[in-house]
Amino acid sequence: MVYGNGKPSLQVRVTWASEKFSDYVLGRPFVLETDHKPLTALLNSTQLSKMPPRILCFRLRLMRYRYQAQYVPGKHQAAADALFRAPVDIPEQADELFVEEVEAFAAQTTASFTCHS
Repeated sequence: MVYGNGKPSLQVRVTWASEKFSDYVLGRPFVLETDHKPLTALLNSTQLSKMPPRILCFRLRLMRYRYQAQYVPGKHQAAADALFRAPVDIPEQADELFVEEVEAFAAQTTASFTCHS
């Protein structure tokens, strides 16, 4: 769901982030911080029958996670603000070589961990 300004809605971003980091948060309680106060009530609610259909869809996808939505004013979310505003430069050749080196090392290391029958 995308609003007129080209940004995905907050519900889409919350769902995407939870699913993206599912390996780390599934089965573990975590705090979902948002600067969207009305969304905290919707995310923490257990009354699914009273939710608007578009919110219900996202809420159902999030049911497998153990989270507590918490309101934090935007001015207190320095890390999220810094990441949002972080510059994205075009990678240089040295960066690409470094990535290739790390990937080769990771492949070599994980290959040594495999079990042989």
